[in-house]
Amino acid sequence: MKQILEFKHNNSIIRLPYTVVFSKRRSIGFEVKPGGEIIVRLPQRMSVKAALPVIEERKDWIYDAYLKQ
Repeated sequence: MKQILEFKHNNSIIRLPYTVVFSKRRSIGFEVKPGGEIIVRLPQRMSVKAALPVIEERKDWIYDAYLKQ
């Protein structure tokens, strides 16, 4: 499932697409692959809506990891 993460940076808005993957895990996981692909792994029983506050909280880390790729 594709989603968009928005950042405000230097008076501009940056939009990064990320993919949500449901898996057998107990916590939310974040991965930035070589090439800049962003994957957010959620527990199977968690909704994307419930995960959005955590994703927003970690968006600075995601952006920094994205820039390193």
